[in-house]
Amino acid sequence: MLEVIARRSDIHYPKPRVVTLTQSTEIGAVYRPEEVAALAAA
Repeated sequence: MLEVIARRSDIHYPKPRVVTLTQSTEIGAVYRPEEVAALAAA
């Protein structure tokens, strides 16, 4: 997914910089520590 975000480089394309996490996902699953670490590394 990061490749898709980074692919566009024109000035009119937004570059996401913020990730919001909640205690659980929209379907009630919780994030594993490895998943949170991968998001933080991105």
